[in-house]
Amino acid sequence: MVLNLREHVGESAYDVVTPSYILIVDPQRSALLSDHLKQFARTKNINSILYVPLNVGEEITHFMTFDALDQRKRYDEDEIEVFLFF
Repeated sequence: MVLNLREHVGESAYDVVTPSYILIVDPQRSALLSDHLKQFARTKNINSILYVPLNVGEEITHFMTFDALDQRKRYDEDEIEVFLFF
């Protein structure tokens, strides 16, 4: 399982879940990430993660993942729109 979406209960200051994307604003504080992914984000200096689901019909088969590194805090709405366009 990539994300703990079954345990997702609603709005959070650390992640944004929409039908089009999932934005992890703070990987260390997000309840959606496993401890293994949090450790990976910490060692690679990943400050934000954008997951874009790829659908085949109604089924999500893959995710494209974009990591914001080092000092970058998060993706803004314009950047997310560009990723969704591709």
